[in-house]
Amino acid sequence: MNSHPLVSCIITNYNYQQFVVESIESALKQTYPKMEIIVVDDGSTDNSLQYIRPYQNRLDLICQPNSGVVEARNNGGRRATGEFIFFLDADDILHPQYVEKLVLAFNHQDNPNLAIAYSDCRFCGRFTSLVRSHPWDVKKLLYRNYIISAALMHKKAFDQVGGYHVDLNKVASFEDWDLWLSFVEAGYQGLYVPGDLYFYRIHGRG
Repeated sequence: MNSHPLVSCIITNYNYQQFVVESIESALKQTYPKMEIIVVDDGSTDNSLQYIRPYQNRLDLICQPNSGVVEARNNGGRRATGEFIFFLDADDILHPQYVEKLVLAFNHQDNPNLAIAYSDCRFCGRFTSLVRSHPWDVKKLLYRNYIISAALMHKKAFDQVGGYHVDLNKVASFEDWDLWLSFVEAGYQGLYVPGDLYFYRIHGRG
């Protein structure tokens, strides 16, 4: 396996002008050397694009009519060229070693069915708290989603399961869980990488 495969980070944004720069900067400051950054703006009506456009020479910007998070992620996934991909909401933040540590964990495994790697999560913003994930356990995953939304995935596996299901486009918080269960149905497995490498922002928006 290539020790430094290309990784595509897809940032989806809708009216997060106050957060999107910090999210983009956290992707640009990754210690991992081979990254592609794609920002999908889902028809923002605030000034998000004014904050995103100064970074256009360092990322690929997709502007679409407001279509929902699932359409935004799937559009970004179709544009991505990396061997690995992951999705970052524009109000969340990555630890600088997020990608490096997850790719390294993949490289240390000899499992052809391994397609997902994920870490713990730390809440930030209005309050802070560490949320521990759980080692890969299909039975537990059937009744509780313990995998962060920004989990690193093999692009081929993501494409094979058809990406996010469009019928969940307006059902908040379920599209990720449904995707992981699609991976399970396809025979894929996941890998838990301990450490608070992903920061989920708690703020006033629902």
